[in-house]
Amino acid sequence: LGNNLFTRDGYVCTGYNDKKDGSGTSYGPNENVMLGTKLYAQWESADTPKLIVQTLNYCADKFNFTLDPSGVNIDKPEYYNLKAGDRIRLSPAGGSGSVGLFDGKIRVDVNDGYLYIISIDLKDSKITLAGSDAIIEFTYAAGVNPVFNYTIMQVSPS
Repeated sequence: LGNNLFTRDGYVCTGYNDKKDGSGTSYGPNENVMLGTKLYAQWESADTPKLIVQTLNYCADKFNFTLDPSGVNIDKPEYYNLKAGDRIRLSPAGGSGSVGLFDGKIRVDVNDGYLYIISIDLKDSKITLAGSDAIIEFTYAAGVNPVFNYTIMQVSPS
């Protein structure tokens, strides 16, 4: 799927679903869809701020990205509703491992013999540590949907 070709006054397309009411399989931007699949655009008010995620969490079994405090899992390229004060929490999957900072990047060790270095691309953001989690705080202007991308590099600690 590419960019949405449809418009609806006062609304933003948040993705697609194979069920009209949104209860089926959801598809976000840049996802592949089986030829012949009937999709329905999913709409939300343009006034609701969204976090636009363009990166797939291909290490979902190693660590999780969630919106905090709502607990919404950021696990695929999609538009995620934001509430005032939301931030992104990165935590090791299963609660075991450690998170640190290295040269402005997040360093994650989940005890699998590798280190994961995560570069964050999110305008006006700041990374802090909270226990075994990394917190990504960000600000954005009204009417502007922040875009969140990240790059993961897996390295051997030796």
